[in-house]
Amino acid sequence: MVAAFIALIATIAGAFLGSLIAEDYRRFRTSQGIASALSGELSGYVEGGKVIRGHFAHMKTLIRDGKTIPFQPFDLPKDVLYEGLAKDIGLLGTDMAKDVAYVYQRLYGFRVGYVLLTRTYKDWVPEQVIAMLDSCEGAIKAAQDRGEPLITKLDALAAKEYEWPRMPKLARRTTDNE
Repeated sequence: MVAAFIALIATIAGAFLGSLIAEDYRRFRTSQGIASALSGELSGYVEGGKVIRGHFAHMKTLIRDGKTIPFQPFDLPKDVLYEGLAKDIGLLGTDMAKDVAYVYQRLYGFRVGYVLLTRTYKDWVPEQVIAMLDSCEGAIKAAQDRGEPLITKLDALAAKEYEWPRMPKLARRTTDNE
């Protein structure tokens, strides 16, 4: 009777532990997929941002030289990948999730500024157009400055091997606490 009871307890404990490990592994693999996807998307944005910043410098030179630039209307794009993954972004860890949110919000700030510029530039004086280009360029630079090291961290997470047990850190230190 005692042996049967011990076997029952061992079976229950084994099943419980197995389900914990399976769930932890599932979350780990999900975080790797999110990290890999965001790394790819952000890498494209960082590379594209370098090109756009070069165009902005050229545009500002033309405006300073008295030329008018016929801006084409620009519709606010969506980050379909990021928006689809946003609910699970916490699986990356608090610091990476914070950096991801920051980079995407800076990209959004650039886009909103550029949409405003392309729709209303005809009503502005050249200094206002240059100021808005500077603002848009600053948003891109801020996204790049935080995004480049973030991409490295995301790539490291995507390449990481699973280890059990993955124990949570009890004392967390972030840039906010420094």
